[in-house]
Amino acid sequence: MQEKKVAVLFTGLIRDAALFERSVAEFAAQPCVTQIIFSTWHKDALDNGEFLQGLMQRYPLTVVTATDPKLVYDQYNGFRQSVTLRRGLEAVGEASHVLRTRTDTHIDPAVVQHLAAKDSRITDPMAPALRLFREKISTTCCSMLAPFYIDDILFFGHKEDLLKLCSMDYSEFRHPSSAKYAHYIRYYPPFRQHFPQFMHFVHNEIFATVVSAELRQLVLPKLMESREYALMLVIYYRLVSAFFCLDWGGYRSTFKGVAAEYTDGGADFRMDADQMNDSNAFFARGSVGDFDHPELRRLLGPAAESLRTVSDLRDAASGIDYAAFFSEVRNYAKQAFRFDQRLAEAKAMMRAGETVSQAFQTLCWLQPADPANTELMYLLALCYNSVGDIARAQPLLERCLETGAPFYSPAGQLLAEIMQQKSA
Repeated sequence: MQEKKVAVLFTGLIRDAALFERSVAEFAAQPCVTQIIFSTWHKDALDNGEFLQGLMQRYPLTVVTATDPKLVYDQYNGFRQSVTLRRGLEAVGEASHVLRTRTDTHIDPAVVQHLAAKDSRITDPMAPALRLFREKISTTCCSMLAPFYIDDILFFGHKEDLLKLCSMDYSEFRHPSSAKYAHYIRYYPPFRQHFPQFMHFVHNEIFATVVSAELRQLVLPKLMESREYALMLVIYYRLVSAFFCLDWGGYRSTFKGVAAEYTDGGADFRMDADQMNDSNAFFARGSVGDFDHPELRRLLGPAAESLRTVSDLRDAASGIDYAAFFSEVRNYAKQAFRFDQRLAEAKAMMRAGETVSQAFQTLCWLQPADPANTELMYLLALCYNSVGDIARAQPLLERCLETGAPFYSPAGQLLAEIMQQKSA
């Protein structure tokens, strides 16, 4: 098989100039690398102009810049990352394939030779009907329990395929509930047309991925025991197996100086959506219910077995009302947290005045159980406003109006006061 011509694309800000220069120099020495691109914001390039011009003189480095969109609701930078990724991909010249990395990430540059030489053909029989990618996209690992929570520190693929990972579908992703949203925005949109049920997970992913151990221990086991979520996971496993490759030749990266940690298919199973897996075999076997771990076999095996009788994977979830399913999950979480009672307690604390900080802690603790609750968001905004932090209060109030609160509601009135205060 002919070795691919590769462009290495760095995105991000220059926070460690020495590490960035080391990576540029190492990749420039690889025979298959024909171009190195750095995509960043105008300001970062201007702030580091002398340094970047020096690199461009010594290495085949192209620097492209974009205006930072600074979207109000892009709390976890998913859309901003799409902008710099697309800008960088548009600058690729003769190379057919791209390794996308970051300025704060390091990996042995020999990995690019491995990626360029390996066979990435898509052979799954459902692929021709879906027409998603030309080749498999290589990424380092994927979550075992959270669909489309796929690592995005490093990924490699055909340029035309990676352009499909630059979604600017702002409307459906404008209310992130956790930092994992940036991963869903990257990897899910190409599949959404054929598998729309995963959008319900994206809107409710906090119940699987929440940082709060207490909420996760209450809700994630309930999700895993359900037929609906089990079916969602085994469909996701099939998609990962068909369209992604987790083979990086044994090379491991460091991100911000910390070595990457993820497990293979033989590791002990944990009820934790942050458990990442780097085994192609795990996802291929899991999609047909073949698990080494007996608990995963019990939880997901029947759902995988049901796929054997489905001729078209797109029809596997037909008849399941995922909106109703996740509504039930949300109600369960609220009951488990005694949401209404504790929300009333927080309001009483705020009326008392001297216990606003305690009320704030209660509200933050409750929020994962119902992240779109406008009353809770309004109360959090009141807490921020009480200490003069209008920068945090305003987005919460704007989201209240975005999610249904009238402009003349208390949230709207407080937002008007803040906007007048800022314009004064």
